[in-house]
Amino acid sequence: MSNGQEPVEQLDGQMTIEDGFGGEATDPDVGEPNPEREIEHEPVGDADLAADAARFGAAPSGNPNPARIPDPIWWLWLRLHELEPGTQLGGIYADKSGYHNTRDRNRSRWPGNYSIRESEDLGGPADKAAAFDWTFPDAQAGRYATIAKYTQRLLASGRDRNDPRLDGLREFYGQADTDRGVEGWDCRHLYDITSDSSHLWHIHLSFDRDKVLSYALVDAVFSVLRGETVAEWRARTGTAPAPEPPPAGGHQPGSRTLRLTNPLMEGADVEFVQRWIGPARCGAADGVFGPHTSAGVVWYQRMRGIAADGEVGPQTWRQMGVRT
Repeated sequence: MSNGQEPVEQLDGQMTIEDGFGGEATDPDVGEPNPEREIEHEPVGDADLAADAARFGAAPSGNPNPARIPDPIWWLWLRLHELEPGTQLGGIYADKSGYHNTRDRNRSRWPGNYSIRESEDLGGPADKAAAFDWTFPDAQAGRYATIAKYTQRLLASGRDRNDPRLDGLREFYGQADTDRGVEGWDCRHLYDITSDSSHLWHIHLSFDRDKVLSYALVDAVFSVLRGETVAEWRARTGTAPAPEPPPAGGHQPGSRTLRLTNPLMEGADVEFVQRWIGPARCGAADGVFGPHTSAGVVWYQRMRGIAADGEVGPQTWRQMGVRT
């Protein structure tokens, strides 16, 4: 599908998407932008943000630009610097096209930019950056062992269909070996990507704009980078494991949008949702999408930082690791 821009370069079967270093990013698969479209999200109040921060022991301090830098991303940088004290902050907010800039600024200066096209980037704060660069001085000197360790962890997580921890990222780039090629993964569309050579010495993360205020998201990303297993992360955060797939036949997860209807929707896909969210929020996993299940879905959507409408559509299915 054409988006009216030059197609991106193909390198060894990988898609090249610049994140603002050396030019504007392009993505041929996302369609025409609609700069007037905005996703309606239920406002997140200060109390909700404080509760989210407290859940993960987050107490951000020293944010140099709170008007443009989301506190959760700043908190992620503080944790990463503790993890690797010799590393440096490469940047969060920058006045250039792409995720390092705000949605409002991209719309006014670069209205066709790929970072403001898809639904995940049309919600959330319009005045905040949604990217992070983690710089490795040893990699700048040609020693790639440290950056490769963390890039390999990101790649393993992104490519694992049973690992949902990077579901709130759009993409990442880094150096995973000792060659002169940049490795990366599009976490939204699930394919290998690459970018310019500056990513041989820094890891770039682009976040879904509608989730940049979520400590759950940055904690999950940090979990991957510090080497925690999926099982350890689930146990620590109380995240339910992925339920066993339903038997063949009937409605499979992701095959339709679940919502309150009359008569009530029933099927294996409803039971999947109920088991995923858990009985404390949805009640017994009876395969019937009633008011209790809808309320559980609203809770889950708020927890994941997506539109809380009580319906299980493509975005909510994706958060549950189901590809529609």
